Amino acid sequence: RRALALAKISLGSMTMAYMGMLAAEGTISGGGPKDKDLLRIKKMTGWQPYSIHVGNEWIRYNRLETMGSLMGLAADAADIIGQLPDKDAMQLASALVVAISRNTADKTFVKGLAGTMNAVSSKDINIVKSFLEKELPTILPLSSLMGAITRETDPVMREVNTILEAYQAKFPGYSSSLPPTRNLWGEPILLEGGVGPDMITPLYTSADKFDPVAEELVRLELPIAMPSKNIEGVPLTGETGPWEYDAYVQLAGGKPIIQDKTLRESLADLMKSDLYRHSTDGPDGGKKVLITGRITDYRSMAQHILTTPELSQKYLGKEFPELVLHIHEKRQKNAQRFNAPVPTP
Repeated sequence: RRALALAKISLGSMTMAYMGMLAAEGTISGGGPKDKDLLRIKKMTGWQPYSIHVGNEWIRYNRLETMGSLMGLAADAADIIGQLPDKDAMQLASALVVAISRNTADKTFVKGLAGTMNAVSSKDINIVKSFLEKELPTILPLSSLMGAITRETDPVMREVNTILEAYQAKFPGYSSSLPPTRNLWGEPILLEGGVGPDMITPLYTSADKFDPVAEELVRLELPIAMPSKNIEGVPLTGETGPWEYDAYVQLAGGKPIIQDKTLRESLADLMKSDLYRHSTDGPDGGKKVLITGRITDYRSMAQHILTTPELSQKYLGKEFPELVLHIHEKRQKNAQRFNAPVPTP
């Protein structure tokens, strides 16, 4: 019994140490930044949480129980242990070792542990995918079949604001009636492939993306929120519904509205400038001021275009008269408080 207990502890210690090393070198990922805006920007580089990085792809492992949970624990622990006092770090490490030790009596678990570790350490995309495909029969989400069919026919993520829209987004033929979910650059977010048949797999993949601007935002740990869903206090959900907000995001990130450049192109030029290179890093550094200032410029211009029919027609090919009217009414109410003249829209 003593020998078995020592063996369990030894296996638990070595496994957690090895998983921690994989997390530290970036082979497996944990939950990522706690700030939701910084997490969204990090995903723009192709990175995804609770995944294995093989070649230029990230493959989700969090549905592979119980190994997925233990790998996630190890990856998250690797992120935070270095920030804890020695006593707390030791307690956390010990708890993780015990978590594995309690499972080692199960031969299936030990076999799964060996297979998972061999696959991850190989760093060969074909070996990893082959291993994961063998695990698929135990984790297929039959209840998600409708969503899987929709994902196959419409691989674009959709903007959802109500319960009804949540059902629309999962129902084949209706999801396209909702505007796409867009990233900071105004690009629609696409659902990429997976391990095994795309129709049924819960193991999604994400390819690395060369985006030096997003990489720099992640390096600076600079969370940039998406544009607000209102302009001057008027919700962007008028006659055209969420398409008003979709147009705003396109203008603020994806259209060349300032000096014939999109926001990403403008930020890329900024980051190459001497002024930027000689500015300071950090949460209160000069680089943050320059980046946020440039983003504010684009969002201010986007609001101006969206509420100016001629410019809206030029950049988007359509107008939003109801939004213009509501903003004018809002300005009238605000002006009446201060007895100020109201400009004609």
